[in-house]
Amino acid sequence: MAKTPAFYVDAVGLVVPRHSVYYLVPGERRLLRPLAEFLNGEAARRWIATHAQRAASGYLRLQSHVIKELCVPRDILNTGDAAPWT
Repeated sequence: MAKTPAFYVDAVGLVVPRHSVYYLVPGERRLLRPLAEFLNGEAARRWIATHAQRAASGYLRLQSHVIKELCVPRDILNTGDAAPWT
């Protein structure tokens, strides 16, 4: 649950998924940053705010089935050409 959803890239595996953490493991590591940028962008935030359930005090209840319905633009597959992380 969050007032505003936020998505982060954990390139080294320090985050341990617990109660309110979802994690994505794309088939290609190069897609992590472009995907996170899209998910943190205005279009995705508006879509999530429209489709997610509301909890008390206006918090969004993010559920996996809602995130799975979010349409990710195909051009993200072509933008992950950045240098690999160290």
